[in-house]
Order: sequence, then C-alpha cells, then structure tokens
Amino acid sequence: MNDRERRSNDAESPGRSDGEDDDQGEVVMEEYYDEGPDYCKLVQHYSLTYTALFISLIVYACIGAAVFKALEYPTEFELYRQERAEYISRGNTLISALWNVTSSYGDEEEGWRYKAKLAIHRHDLETGSFVPPAHKRTVKWSFAGALFFSCTVISTIGYGNIAPVTNGGRIFCIIYAVFGIAMLLLVLASIGSLFARGATLTYRLLHLNIQMAKGLAPPPKKEKKLRPVRVPAPGEQGEGGAECQGMPLHEEDKRPDMDDVIRDIWSNEPEIPPGDIPPMRIVTLKEPAGDQEEGGERPAKKKHQTEEEEDGGDEQEQVDIPLSIVLVFALMYVCLLAGLLSVWEQQWNYFEAFYFSFITLTTIGFGDLTPVHQKNLLGCTFFILLGMAIMSMCIALAQEIIMKKVAWISERVGVALIKAKPAS
Repeated sequence: MNDRERRSNDAESPGRSDGEDDDQGEVVMEEYYDEGPDYCKLVQHYSLTYTALFISLIVYACIGAAVFKALEYPTEFELYRQERAEYISRGNTLISALWNVTSSYGDEEEGWRYKAKLAIHRHDLETGSFVPPAHKRTVKWSFAGALFFSCTVISTIGYGNIAPVTNGGRIFCIIYAVFGIAMLLLVLASIGSLFARGATLTYRLLHLNIQMAKGLAPPPKKEKKLRPVRVPAPGEQGEGGAECQGMPLHEEDKRPDMDDVIRDIWSNEPEIPPGDIPPMRIVTLKEPAGDQEEGGERPAKKKHQTEEEEDGGDEQEQVDIPLSIVLVFALMYVCLLAGLLSVWEQQWNYFEAFYFSFITLTTIGFGDLTPVHQKNLLGCTFFILLGMAIMSMCIALAQEIIMKKVAWISERVGVALIKAKPAS
C-alpha cells in the first residue's frame, strides 16, 4: 500500500457513515477566502466571559460588605450609645455645679435646671459639640458604607475615614485584602485589555472607512487560506476522477475534523523526489545602491518589507490610537465623574470633586475628601470601579504606544550605529 492510499484510509471524513469506503477519496487542501470572524459570536463570548469576571468581583465585594457590617456595626452602635451617655452625664454634672453656686439666691431648682439645659443645648449646637442619640446618627458601617470600604480595600485606595476597630474585623480585612487585591488586578487587567482591543479596533475601522471615503486607501483584501477537503480518487473507471481533482465531494466534507487532518499530516514523513529539491545558493546581504548590485546579486529586503509586499501585494497599514486621544479620553471621564460628584455631594465645588476623582482613580487616596451621603456611596462605588477599568485601558494603550516608540527609536539608533561603524 503506497503513502497516498495509507493517508486516504487514515483520514476519516465527518458526515460520512461508517459503512462508506474511505478508499474512494483523499484529503487535499483547497484555497478559500476568509470572510473574517463572526463578530456576533465574538461579542457573545467576550460579554459572557468578562461579565462573569465583573459579576464575580461585585459578589466578592458584597460578601465583604456583609461580613464587615456584621462585625463592625454592633461595636459602632455601642460606641455611639456610650458617647451619648457621656454627653448627658457631663451636662448634668455642669448643671449641678451651677445650681450649687446659685442655690443661695432661693430660685426654683426645677425651672432653673430646665432653662440651663436649653442654654447648654444651644451652646453645643453653635460650637458643634452636640452629640445626638445613637439611632439618629449617620452609621458608617451600613451596607453601603461597608461596600464602599470593601472597594477601597481591594483597590488599595484606603481613604482612612472608616476602618475596622474589632479584632475580628481586622483579621478578616487582612484575609479579604489578600484575595481581593489579586482578584481586582485580574479583572482590571482582563477588562482593560478588552477595552483596549475594542478601542483600537474601533479606531482602525473608523480610520479605514475615512480613508476609503476620501479615496486614499483601497478596500481591504480578503485573505486566502487553505482548508482540507475530500475529493474522489482518480481511477481507471472513476467517472470524472481527474476532472474532479480539487473539488469537494460532499458539502459536509469541506471541513473535516481537525484531529483527523493533523493526524493525516503528521503520520507520515514527506517524500520529496531528488529532482524536486531546488538548488541552494548563498546570498550576501549588502546595502542596495540601486535596483541591482554588481555581480547580479539580488538586493537585500528591507526589514519592514514582507513576502506579500515583495510579490506585489500591499499589506493594510495598521494604525494605533494616538497618545493624545488616550489622554483626552481619560481626562473626559475624570471630568464626568467630577460633575456627578459635585451634584451628589453638595458640600463640594467642582474643583474639589475633580480633585477627589483624580486622587481616587489613581489609587492615591489621601482621605482629606470623602463622600458623606450614604445614598450616593453605591453609585460612587460603581463609577470608581468602572473608572479604574477605563484607567487600566488607557494605561495599556499608552504603554503599547510608548513601547512602540521606544522600539522605533532603538531601531533607528541601532541602524545609525551600524552605518557609522567603519567597514573592516
């Protein structure tokens, strides 16, 4: 049995029944035009993958918020109750001392104490030393506050306006931060890379469409690829065996199983007749002075010239997003977040909100300005996480641009050094 018959027997065609004879065909490679990826499937794949990552991060933050609230809220409420009791005790002690001074005047003690309490209350409100009851105070360790704290922990911002005080809360914070920071870095790297690829692809498509509309660029060429197909083996009595060479036998046979194709390719060593081996020659690479060097040698190709360009095919130029656009986009998001915070936190002006947004998204987190209203903490948390993903995208794009610039400069410097080196 020759090699062709053995490969024909080993390759199994999908869509054929077990009873069909595999000796009636062979696997060959057919050229076809690649229509490009299925963007609907790509969007579905990336949406499910990265949405699952983001949801996992949100669930992890919510779990941390619930645990922190359960550990810290009772201690916080008890602390508020003790502060209120101490405030009332100090007020009563002051009133008793004042009554002892004025009792010699014979005034009515009960009426005097009532008026003294009102005067002290007004004084405390004016000086800001009034301590309200525990149930009327703003609780930091509510679910929204605990969720905001969880995000500041895993994002390494750490404002410092809220922190665990119990031993259990501090131990849990250590364990929570170790896994949370790693998870957030993974999510930010994945989503930032996805956003960067999406932004780059969008910019390239817009740039290509604009160039095509202006007539400065041809439409993109379809890429030719090879795929395995099963064709009828030419035989003495086969109908049109030689004429069907290169055409698929069945529509379902166009794409056989990849494992079968790989096994068919690698199962046998290729045999090349001696007459088909091209002669080898040594080509000396020199700097071309013209279209042809002396002695008939072919000039060396330029580094940026590909095989397709040498054969006459022009590769589509790949453009990158300019660094200025990346910086402007990041600045626009910071301005948008500052506008929202200036509306939510009425005690801030726009500059203070912009300052807080920049300090937060860069994970500096001084803690001199922090949100106060509990109802705005959930929205602030969402926009902070989204902003960190956008900042990760901008950093990835800027890093890629800077690396290409550095590589370009290094290549230019290297070429200059090589040219400047005297010939031996």
